[in-house]
Amino acid sequence: MKACIFDLDGVIADTVEFHYLASKKTADVLDITFTRKMNEQWQGRSRKALMEAMLFQSSETKYTEAELGRMKNDIYRTYINYLTPEDTLPGAAELIYDLKNNGVPLALASSSSNAEFVIRKLGLYSSFDYIVPVEDVKNMKPDPEIFLRAAAFLNISPKDCAGIEDSVAGTKAVKQAGMTAVSVGKDNPGGDIHVSSLLELNYFILCEAVER
Repeated sequence: MKACIFDLDGVIADTVEFHYLASKKTADVLDITFTRKMNEQWQGRSRKALMEAMLFQSSETKYTEAELGRMKNDIYRTYINYLTPEDTLPGAAELIYDLKNNGVPLALASSSSNAEFVIRKLGLYSSFDYIVPVEDVKNMKPDPEIFLRAAAFLNISPKDCAGIEDSVAGTKAVKQAGMTAVSVGKDNPGGDIHVSSLLELNYFILCEAVER
């Protein structure tokens, strides 16, 4: 393994519930239903696509997709503003430090425009060599573009990279990028290797998985 590329929400940061709450409040404005199950299905996909889907379901014509997106993001930012390193998911910081201590370049491939803000709040910003600017990504997960951009910046062949994801769409993106997919969580068993949390991973396990 020559590089490791992480998703953020649900892998490093415990922010999935914040995304749900912000999306639910936005859906309430449109008088439409938004459930936790729906939130799971939208994980890894763009805010723009979600807002377009919400507008399609609603008879409300007062808001544009961009206005709804700003509304949802403003609500989300009120939640993540209070993040601390204690909100890092179990095993995430330990794995990141283990990889860095072994000289592995790290990148963040998140669909969130708030990725840098969140990773700074968690105290992990300096550990990452690159954060893919999501505004530059034309095709969102499950398209592999964001992972391929990360590998290209690091100048590492995708086949030598591990990609860690908690969403089905994200795991598909890692696989389509030609990387070793590490799927995290009970609802996402589709990776080349699957773990319930990052506590089950370390540098040697990831190296073995990539070199199979």
